[in-house]
Amino acid sequence: MILLLQNLLKFLGTTFLPPCIILPFLSRTFFPSNNLAFLGFLTLSYFFYKSLLQHVIFFVKTKILFRVDLKKYGDWAVVTGGTSGIGMEFVHTFGGKGINVIVVSRSVGE
Repeated sequence: MILLLQNLLKFLGTTFLPPCIILPFLSRTFFPSNNLAFLGFLTLSYFFYKSLLQHVIFFVKTKILFRVDLKKYGDWAVVTGGTSGIGMEFVHTFGGKGINVIVVSRSVGE
């Protein structure tokens, strides 16, 4: 049975599958635990590379392909709550892009 399986895997390996997938199954000692570990490794590798690819695609789409020209919306921006937190980051972003910013806050001290 094992010899038949090895011959089948050799045939599949030479025609369809790359050697890195088929080589662990061609050993004379056929331990299911090693094969299951290898299958787990392949599964984890697949999900890792799939996740990595999704992150790379997201980065390329957001940072490189779809840049928004803020100047087309006007020369001025009004930011409420721009003295701290997210509002301050908007002020820095707009200022860095060359847009004039009016900052509105609740208290005069800020």
